[in-house]
Amino acid sequence: MTNTLPTWDLTNLYAGVDDPQIASDIHSVTERAAQFARDYRGSIATQDLTAIHLLKALKKYEQLLGDEYRPQAYASLLYSTDTSDTARGALLQKSREFGSAVSTHLVFFDLEIGQIPDVVWAAICDDPRLAPYRH
Repeated sequence: MTNTLPTWDLTNLYAGVDDPQIASDIHSVTERAAQFARDYRGSIATQDLTAIHLLKALKKYEQLLGDEYRPQAYASLLYSTDTSDTARGALLQKSREFGSAVSTHLVFFDLEIGQIPDVVWAAICDDPRLAPYRH
């Protein structure tokens, strides 16, 4: 009987610590987050917000968060399998910096959602297209 520990197969995320797709994804998501901020900052907590505009923003935001998570999850899981590997540690640090950069672009959105005027929210909250986002 051997005492081998189970290992994770993370290849469905990336091929390895040096996979160029990681840098490509980080760049793409960071650029898309910056574009999201340019497109939507100042347009959510307004008197003329429509359900369609909010829905488009929510869908893009949701996609960004999912795409942001992939390199971060990979880096974290990979590092946890060997915390002495400096390449894995460097990737984890890079993923944390990436997460901070993306958050900087997106933080306005949560704040503006919370500042939607009550009268506007009352007018759009029952739109069936927003049903998946109600809680």
